[in-house]
Amino acid sequence: MYQNNDAVITLPWLVRGKEILEDMVEYPVRYGKRTILTPDAKLLWSELVCASNNLRDIHELPVSEIINFLVKVGHALNIDTNKYLQRAIDLSIDASNLTEPIIKSSYYMLQEMFSIPSLTGMIRPVGYEYMDGWVKKTTPFGEASIKAVGVRTLHIPAGNVPAISALSIINGALTKGDTLIKLPSNDPVTGWAILRTMMDVDPNHPVTKHMSVAYWKGGDTVVEKELINPTRIEKIVAWGGHASIAHIKSLIGTGIDLVTLDPKFSISVITKETFMQDNWNRAAICAAQDVGYFNQDACLSSKVIYVETDPEKAIAFGKMVYDYLVSDSLELSSKPKSYPLALKQELDAIRYLDEFEVYGGDQGEGAVIVSKEYLSKVDFANRLCSKTVNIVPIESISDMLPEINVTTQTIGIYPESVKMNYRDDFIRAGAQRIVTLGGAAKGMIGMPQDGLELARRMVKWVVDESCT
Repeated sequence: MYQNNDAVITLPWLVRGKEILEDMVEYPVRYGKRTILTPDAKLLWSELVCASNNLRDIHELPVSEIINFLVKVGHALNIDTNKYLQRAIDLSIDASNLTEPIIKSSYYMLQEMFSIPSLTGMIRPVGYEYMDGWVKKTTPFGEASIKAVGVRTLHIPAGNVPAISALSIINGALTKGDTLIKLPSNDPVTGWAILRTMMDVDPNHPVTKHMSVAYWKGGDTVVEKELINPTRIEKIVAWGGHASIAHIKSLIGTGIDLVTLDPKFSISVITKETFMQDNWNRAAICAAQDVGYFNQDACLSSKVIYVETDPEKAIAFGKMVYDYLVSDSLELSSKPKSYPLALKQELDAIRYLDEFEVYGGDQGEGAVIVSKEYLSKVDFANRLCSKTVNIVPIESISDMLPEINVTTQTIGIYPESVKMNYRDDFIRAGAQRIVTLGGAAKGMIGMPQDGLELARRMVKWVVDESCT
């Protein structure tokens, strides 16, 4: 990763332990004014392909050795000393919609992600024994041996949160596959910096020799038709919007398994027990935190807060949430880098209506919209962003169950003491994750996400059957 001048970033491909820096072509990044100079995938796509019979070295490597190697990489991912991460911060500020404090905080979290507890938690759903050997099972007809096998996988991570590129690298290594990561245009450098660090630790390690990152323009059918071929890629893990997922599906033929992590919508629920007390302060802090995580750019960030109380108390609570939302006390949060004009126009259109109370939004700092009628969510709730949340009063928790569906990812509940009373109803309605309010960004590593255990989906499950 080199900077030719203030406007151009040279981004070599990193392919199985080596840099490729030839046949260069220039692309814009998503938000900033800089451009990326990188190898032309139309000419060099074949460099990214791994033959299926070339995975013996990583298949025969015990999971424990992979974890030990990743821990060494984690030790090298020290933002205070790692020149690649330091350079990536500067470039990410330009390419990403996140601010510098959030990007830095995210990079400080990398060492925790590459720690033994996190790594073992991620691979535990698959099972060491299935990754390292054949596991015998008795069947009604005889005996069977089952194994989990790593395969050639194309990862298309979202760039809204830096951790996603890190997770792609970790999951690829732990599942013993050959991993190709298409770098996202709004975070083209995090995955690059991690893999370049890995190459410094050991360029010839089997994990390094089966890890590649490359950038090309998303939707380039010339490149993607070549790569997305069952003789070259066996699985695709795609994070992205509906348009990008539809594009990928249009290229997939028989033999390729597509694992999608589509955009999701997260909410908060604060029950009547909270409002029976005079002190709502803790609930307001936790609600603001779940809105503010990653400046609401992450799927886990809440967009609507349902409060089981009357509109008058909802309005008072909304002011408390706003005060915390714009304070400096929240984790992984800051004043948004930008505030969409369309969203500001929506706020201005309802600001003086009797049906709503609007706090903030004038200075691009975020906003709280309080609906004054029961179960009356704003019609642009799906487009809320940049720390803008809708607080909706409800008469009963059962009234808001129809608002939950399969696109609902995380529901934060307050108080914790009532969570078990509602979680089954929420899950039946379609929700995928229930958390204590304020903890939406905590505890996700190694846990199911978007209704699936990603590591289990990334491996190929094979069986050897013996009949007696």
